[in-house]
Amino acid sequence: MQQQPLYFGHLYVPGGSANAQQSPECQLRTWRDELADYDTTRFDPSVLNTYRGNQYVTDRPAVIGCLMQITDYRRMNDGMLMILVQALERFVVEDIVEAKPYDVANVQIPLTLT
Repeated sequence: MQQQPLYFGHLYVPGGSANAQQSPECQLRTWRDELADYDTTRFDPSVLNTYRGNQYVTDRPAVIGCLMQITDYRRMNDGMLMILVQALERFVVEDIVEAKPYDVANVQIPLTLT
């Protein structure tokens, strides 16, 4: 019997997933929320970013992610998993469904025009 493919979405979160659960500014957001913040603060980058050194650095999670397919995996002796993944498509976060114990969201794969 052939096993069904396994998929997950990957998003950049500053400080990793532990930081996303503890820090309100690192919680998952939709692209509409991000766009609304950008529209109201686009002339003041300090509102959306942190100034480090001589440039602004974004300390917010991405709203564009990558759909990943697990192509192979191995359980190690210590219980950890080593996974081999393939990136398939970009996606944008549409709606947040659940935030704890981990983020679950509805996403949309945008059309690509070539």
